[in-house]
Amino acid sequence: MGVDTGLLLGALHYAGDIFNPQRVSLYGRTASILEKSVDELKELKDAGLSLIYWGLESGSDEVLRYVCKDCTRNDMIEASKMFVEAEIETSAMLMPGVGGLRLSEEHVAGTLELLNNIYLNYLTLLSINPCESSMYARNMNAETDNRSLTPEEVNAQVYKLLEGLRPTGLRIGMFTDEVDQVSSNTTRFNYQFTASNKELLLRDFWNQLPGACF
Repeated sequence: MGVDTGLLLGALHYAGDIFNPQRVSLYGRTASILEKSVDELKELKDAGLSLIYWGLESGSDEVLRYVCKDCTRNDMIEASKMFVEAEIETSAMLMPGVGGLRLSEEHVAGTLELLNNIYLNYLTLLSINPCESSMYARNMNAETDNRSLTPEEVNAQVYKLLEGLRPTGLRIGMFTDEVDQVSSNTTRFNYQFTASNKELLLRDFWNQLPGACF
């Protein structure tokens, strides 16, 4: 999304003419989304754009600052409103464990505040698993009052997120495949998150846990 709208429209028209794709998706950062107008998003939609992959990571402003994200929770809420108005579907990524133990409660609270105030079609949970040489890992290891969450603590955090999430019918998943050595989950699920399915998901997730996490 961080490309001139005219260039994106040209690419979408070209792809539509040559390949006649069933679906066209783009990756978008919150900051680059907010640089567009709703009318521009509608133009992209009319040209064939159907889905945006959107990295949220967290809904906590403190955690977002910790990982140097150039946006706030309110920015994400505004971007979501734009997608709804433009009728573009969204598939968002969230990172359980990001910010470490010190920011764990803030991460859950801020993320629930975000998720319960935006509309998403899909949500994928990608537990953070940073390379030891990364800036994130080196900064955390240098802190005396913080550390990475254990797999059990990450699972406990995911359970709290699921427990507090308002069921809107979005598709929510957590998968065990590693993603570019940045994410690694120890449990797996894929559910339509409706009111009738919420308790079933919580029970199934609990039953998958390797040990007591709470």
